Amino acid sequence: MRREELLQTVVDVIQRSDAYEQLPDIYKQQLDAIINRDYLLQAIAKRNKPMPKQGEKTTVLYQFKIALKGIRPPVWRRIVVPSHITFDQLHDIIQIAMGWENNHLYEFEINDIVIDIPDEEYGFSFVGWREKYDARTVELSRFIKKEGEKFTYTYDFGDNWVHLVTLEKIETTADPFRHPVCLKGKRACPPEDVGGIYGYMEVTDLIEGNGTKEEMEEFMEWYGGAYDPEHFDIDEVNKQLQTIVFF
Repeated sequence: MRREELLQTVVDVIQRSDAYEQLPDIYKQQLDAIINRDYLLQAIAKRNKPMPKQGEKTTVLYQFKIALKGIRPPVWRRIVVPSHITFDQLHDIIQIAMGWENNHLYEFEINDIVIDIPDEEYGFSFVGWREKYDARTVELSRFIKKEGEKFTYTYDFGDNWVHLVTLEKIETTADPFRHPVCLKGKRACPPEDVGGIYGYMEVTDLIEGNGTKEEMEEFMEWYGGAYDPEHFDIDEVNKQLQTIVFF
């Protein structure tokens, strides 16, 4: 029997037991979180993972969840990157993972700090009371240090797509880590220049049949074909992420 099947059998036996049935609902929920099969598999894998040898070079990895704010059902991705990359590199990775076209400006905001590309003419140091840093030189680990930390990534100040970025997990590996990886995701990002959240809602209404044939044809001509808001191809995303190489 495979490990996954064995663990699922154990979970099923526990949840069908008389002792489990007699528990208050709140205790059942807490127990379910602990005996979840995927959680147990991750815990076993982490426990069995060999520790790096003394003096062996290691890489700290950050697992992020990136969720586009203001859209339901959610559009999100889960990625793994080294902690030593710059915020500008993270921008490139998010662009590929989400499916954006990298045609607009961006900024990261962490508490009262803004990280972006400086204006070549004016440069920057402070914008109002917010201190600013150059995304091309600042590494993630300078400002992001603990699991559970959250910050925002805003792309295209016209459409104003705000992404909530959460550091879910920090791990260390002695294995080579040459490319970012997308672990999971749901749904397609909106079309570029669609007009923000309200423009996106109009498009999804059209796709759901709440519009005229002429309006749909006009959108498809503008977009360059059919748009499927449910589409997400993780294999294609990871293929594109292979073009980003870490040294």
